[in-house]
Amino acid sequence: MNYQHFSRAVRYCALPALLTMTMVITGAKSYAQKSAADTTVYTSVQTLPQFPGGVDGFIKFMHTNLRYPAEAKKQKVQGRVNVNFVVERDGSLSNIKAVGRPNALLTDEALRTVKASPKWTPGKQNGKTVRTMYTVPVMFSL
Repeated sequence: MNYQHFSRAVRYCALPALLTMTMVITGAKSYAQKSAADTTVYTSVQTLPQFPGGVDGFIKFMHTNLRYPAEAKKQKVQGRVNVNFVVERDGSLSNIKAVGRPNALLTDEALRTVKASPKWTPGKQNGKTVRTMYTVPVMFSL
């Protein structure tokens, strides 16, 4: 086994997990949820959608735009809001919703911030841009 390659893989895979905001694609295997041929949403693709500037750009965007709700601060509420959305073929985000709700104030702020996101580079499957489901955990901690 090539341990040098293994340690590099661990470093590149583990780094995003250590960050406050991490992008996680949902689904373990490549399949599509079909409602019509035109509206297929993939949960795993060959080329993942990407925020302008990559993971670092997304984290910077979230740190710049995410505001801890004053009332949640006052109540010392902390938690994680998983925001689920579809990256459309044109890079826009749709179907933005929270999965799991630690607190309505935190959920509203996480959704507001993700909705303000600029267009992403869409995901690709077999060389074609496709609609891709994405989940981003947004952490709130004092």
